[in-house]
Amino acid sequence: MDRDLPYDLEDHAALAEDAAAVDPLRAATDCPAPECGAPAGGLHQPDCQTLWTSPEPDHEEIPEMITHTLTNLARIHHASVIGGRYTQADHISVCDGARALAVAVADGAGDDSDAAECAQIAAQVGAAVAASTGDPTMGLGSADTYVGDRNHYAPELQEGITTATILTIATTGLRLVWVGDSPGWGVTAAGEVVGLTVPSCHPCQTPCNVAEPHREAHNGPWPHIRAADFDSFTRVIVASDGVTAHLPLWERVGDHVAAMLPTLAQVAEPRLDGEHVLARLMEIAAQGRGRQDNTTIAVVDLIPNGSDA
Repeated sequence: MDRDLPYDLEDHAALAEDAAAVDPLRAATDCPAPECGAPAGGLHQPDCQTLWTSPEPDHEEIPEMITHTLTNLARIHHASVIGGRYTQADHISVCDGARALAVAVADGAGDDSDAAECAQIAAQVGAAVAASTGDPTMGLGSADTYVGDRNHYAPELQEGITTATILTIATTGLRLVWVGDSPGWGVTAAGEVVGLTVPSCHPCQTPCNVAEPHREAHNGPWPHIRAADFDSFTRVIVASDGVTAHLPLWERVGDHVAAMLPTLAQVAEPRLDGEHVLARLMEIAAQGRGRQDNTTIAVVDLIPNGSDA
C-alpha cells in the first residue's frame, strides 16, 4: 500500500508526528541512526534499529508473566498491560476442568469500567464452562447469558461490549470459538504460522461480540468455530488486538491476523521457549506509537503426547 500522505510533511514537525502516529515506519523527527537518516515525515529504512527500540514511556510498566503447567497437556504463559489507557478492559482466564483445559481472552470495547466488567465476566464464565464441558461454544453461550444479565440491570448508557476468544485443549483435539477481533494463531512443528481467527470481526462496527451476533450473510455463522487435531500445532497464541499495536493503522483495522504472520514467523519459532516468545511479543506491542491499547497475550505450548516426556 502507498504510504504517501496527502500533505507535505518535510517542513511541518507537527504533521510529521501525526504521520508517525499513524504509520510506525515514518520518522516523527530526523532519525539519528546513521544507517537510516530518514528526515522527519520520511520513511525509515526497513533495517533501522530505531524501529525495534521502544520509546521511553512516561512510566515503566513491567508485565507480570504467569506460567501454568496443567494436566500434562500444555504450558501456558500469559501477561497483560494497561498500555496508554486509563482502564484495563482486557481479561484472561485459564481453567483446568473435568473435560478440557480452557483459555479465554476477552477485550472490552472502550476505556471504562463497563467494558472491563463485561470482559471479566465473559473470560471467567466462558473459560469455566468450556473447561467443565469440553465445549467452548457452551462457554460462549454462558458468557452471553451473564453479560446480557449484567447489561440488562446496568443503568442506561452503562451497558458494555466485549469480544471473546475461547480455546479448549484436550487429548481429543483443539477447539477455538470466537466473536469479535481478539486474534489467535497456530504454530506448526515446522514453524509455519497459521491464522486461526478468520474471519475477524470488529465488535462494534460489524457488530460481532458476546452479546450481539452478526447476520450470517455478513461473515459466516456466529459464533466462529475452528477445530484441529491435538498434534496439528506445537504452539497456539491467543491475544487481544493490542498485540498488533506496532502495525501501521491500515493493517490494524484491516486483516490484522494476516498482517502479524511475518512477525510471528520470526518471534514465535517452535525452538524458542514460550516465556521468551511472550516477553518478545509484549515488547513489540509496547513499541506501538500514538494511542496504545490494552495488551493481553497467552502463549500456549502444547506438550507432545500429553506428557512431560
